[in-house]
Parts: sequence; C-alpha cells; structure tokens
Amino acid sequence: MGGDEFLVVARDLTAASLELRAEHCRHRPGTTFVPVASRAPLRIYVSLRPTMLRERNLGDEALDRADRLMDASKNAGKICVHLG
Repeated sequence: MGGDEFLVVARDLTAASLELRAEHCRHRPGTTFVPVASRAPLRIYVSLRPTMLRERNLGDEALDRADRLMDASKNAGKICVHLG
C-alpha cells in the first residue's frame, strides 16, 4: 500500500455485506466536494479492494490479494469496487 491507500479491517461481514459496505464507501465521497480557493471545488473519487480472509489464509496473503484487486480497480478506470 502506498501514499493514498488505506486499510480498513472489518469483522463479522459476509461477502455480500462486504460488497454492499464497499459500494457505500465508494459512492459517498463522490457526493462530497472540497472547496479550493480560486478554483472549482474538488470532487473526491475512490476505488476499493475489499477482500475477506479465507480459511488458512495468512494476513500477508490477504494483503497481496487486496493489492492485486486495487490494481484491477485502477486499470478498470477507477471509481469501482473489485471484491476478491
């Protein structure tokens, strides 16, 4: 993960509820505008890479999978969710 990437850990979610939560998190910033002096306000966009820990899955493996999913989101034109 790098400069503009963040990790959120959530528990007790199903794959369906994780995807729903991720879509909500993706949509919400897009409705927010940040005022900038002498410019038009900035609109915030995000891509998300939700992933679930799998049985016998180490944390590093989940982070690697999430990182690949983020690349897929960025390559798909951003502002999207790739669940894996």
